[in-house]
Amino acid sequence: MVTYLLRRVLQSVVVVLLVTVITWGLLRLIPGNVAVAVMGPGAYRNPGAIKVFDADYGFNLRWYRQYLVWLGNLLRGNLGYSWKSGQSVASLLATALPRTVLLVGPAILLALAVAIPMGVIQAIRRHRQSRLRPLRSRRQ
Repeated sequence: MVTYLLRRVLQSVVVVLLVTVITWGLLRLIPGNVAVAVMGPGAYRNPGAIKVFDADYGFNLRWYRQYLVWLGNLLRGNLGYSWKSGQSVASLLATALPRTVLLVGPAILLALAVAIPMGVIQAIRRHRQSRLRPLRSRRQ
């Protein structure tokens, strides 16, 4: 039992790491330069400002160092900063969480209220023969 639990925990860790790698990779595949997206198209006229921005936010590091920094921040709960709204992402999520729970909570309860009885009924009927007769072909 202990080996089973240990194996499942290790599998979960691997899956979570793979999901973080895929998420980080997809974030980096967005076309264009982040500095230009944040500072505007005029940033191309000032390459020094782009270099300072990249150094401040770690975009000048190698890809694996960027991933490790991103993963470390994620583990500490530092989800970053929204340049669009000027707030931390954690505070934005905290303000949206009550409305999300209000929408998702009843939907999950409704799904469980339907799915559990259906699963029980199907489990009870599993080995019973169907009461429906097969359709006869027209040739007979």
